[in-house]
Amino acid sequence: MSGRPQTSATVARYRVVVLDRDLADEGLDGWWNGLPGPQTTPVLRWEYLRTWSRAFVPDGARPHVVVALADDRPVAAVPLYRRHGVLWSVSNDHSDMFDAAFAVGHDAAADDLAAVILRHRTVLTRLPADSRLLAAIARRQPPGAVDRDESPYLALPPSTDALLAGRSPRFRANVRKAERSLAALGEVTYADVAGDAPEMADAYAALRQVEQHSWKGRQGGSVDAHPSSRRFYRELALDGPARQWVRVATLRVNDRVVAAQLDLEAAGRRIGMRTSFVDDLAGRQSPGLVLLWRVLSDEIARGLHTHEFGGGADDWKRHWTTLTRRRVTVRYWPDSTAGRLAHRARQRLKPLVRPALGVFTDRS
Repeated sequence: MSGRPQTSATVARYRVVVLDRDLADEGLDGWWNGLPGPQTTPVLRWEYLRTWSRAFVPDGARPHVVVALADDRPVAAVPLYRRHGVLWSVSNDHSDMFDAAFAVGHDAAADDLAAVILRHRTVLTRLPADSRLLAAIARRQPPGAVDRDESPYLALPPSTDALLAGRSPRFRANVRKAERSLAALGEVTYADVAGDAPEMADAYAALRQVEQHSWKGRQGGSVDAHPSSRRFYRELALDGPARQWVRVATLRVNDRVVAAQLDLEAAGRRIGMRTSFVDDLAGRQSPGLVLLWRVLSDEIARGLHTHEFGGGADDWKRHWTTLTRRRVTVRYWPDSTAGRLAHRARQRLKPLVRPALGVFTDRS
């Protein structure tokens, strides 16, 4: 590590340092990407974390990378940022998941990471329920709150026939009907553009257009609705270091794009990030259903093993699978007497503050 640690603490058999530069600036990006956790999903790789940070980390915040060392070698880390004395994970609702990462044989470093992190008020978003860091934090029983969610995923079978065979007869019929109904409107064309392909700019422009003219656009939820999300998805797909894992699938009827989705793909797994479809076609059409069916069929043909739907357990995802991964968001106050008193005072004030604000978004 080339940079000088911001702070240092010796706990148990690991020495923990806190760095105020990101992984690449410390020369740790290659080490981090080689750990078992980042090897399994692109959303933990350095390239994705930097893209996310450039878009969503507020001005004035600083990197706060907590690293555990054994014999002066890094063996575990959790990349956070610090703002106004609060530690935040490099994740939000645009992230499939977030977690610390550990070298093989160094899971015990989770307790040392947790001890240092919990000196501050901490917000960690979308950790896996089986996260070693989450378990280490829970063992310390700090004051705070825990929110749980479920994210559906599909274990891809060897054939599309097997995929549909596992669904209800009504749903199988709906998929076939949706394909026929859409074909009745004109020529249906499917395309799936990967990574650095020259067609990516056009594919991403098509996604933006669909979102702007769909219910997402009308309700202020499109990729262009906020400067941070606009920057994140543009850099993810077009300009940033994580574009190697991006895929944008589109479905056209004649010359019009009627559905589009942006995903990440690596290590045999495709992760849903954005999906949109128009809702002004003649008749009761389901272009989003047809597009997803084409995407899943293509994944099976290419030998992928998992499709992560991303986000929460929406009803339309439940039609495809009953499998879910539990995601946990935690909001903790410092693991100290002062922290517990501050949390207790905050809890007493909540009933008074909520009616005045109408919506109280920070539930810690």
